[in-house]
Amino acid sequence: MPVQLWRAGDDEILPAPHYVEPVAAALPHRPDLHLIDGARHYDFLAPCPPDLARRIPEICASAPGFDRAAFHARFNAAVVAFFGRSLGRAAQAGGPSGAQRKAP
Repeated sequence: MPVQLWRAGDDEILPAPHYVEPVAAALPHRPDLHLIDGARHYDFLAPCPPDLARRIPEICASAPGFDRAAFHARFNAAVVAFFGRSLGRAAQAGGPSGAQRKAP
């Protein structure tokens, strides 16, 4: 089963090597691993609207120079492409996405 893992390079909540690395090491196959330089833990959340950013800056503020909106455009496209490749293989192999539905 294909697995994609993402890790923030500057994760202050779950710093390396205590989060992604043990998961990757426990998998039977090498995952598609992405290290995002300059990203903090909460940068994987969508950009906050201005009112929310004022109320909880600890979750909404990114490091200087890190563009959360631009990151999410790349992140979202990469995840969708990964699912397309991975689920396409499952469908070709008769996996769950390629299973036939039975009529009720």
